Amino acid sequence: MFAARAGVALNTVRDLETGSVRPSDRMTRRLAEALAFDRDPVRVALLDLRLQDAAGSSLRRWRRRRPPRVAVQRVYAEARRVLDVERAEQHQAADEFLDDLTAGLLAEPEPARPASPAEVWPERWPRVRPHQRGTG
Repeated sequence: MFAARAGVALNTVRDLETGSVRPSDRMTRRLAEALAFDRDPVRVALLDLRLQDAAGSSLRRWRRRRPPRVAVQRVYAEARRVLDVERAEQHQAADEFLDDLTAGLLAEPEPARPASPAEVWPERWPRVRPHQRGTG
């Protein structure tokens, strides 16, 4: 069903998943359109850019005879801005987490050994007598 929505063969999707085929920029666009249920152009472009980032250096880019239309360029520019803001927020959150973790590790002394139940409730804990062997 996903392959039909993307307009590609099932074998192509299988080969992409296993890594035996390198995706192209057109293929990432088709997959993004198939995955975006609301068909919002900015969401499709954002998902396309994420798929291209995930493909990394294995992405094949086709040379185009004409540049994309101005409207498409604007949509992708907006998607890049959204992606940049998300990445900046993620980096800031990671930095704050590392700062908190470092401060917590440096400030806290080594945790004490947890108390045993016998130490916590000495009056309630049963006394265990050592096993005595009978002399025969």
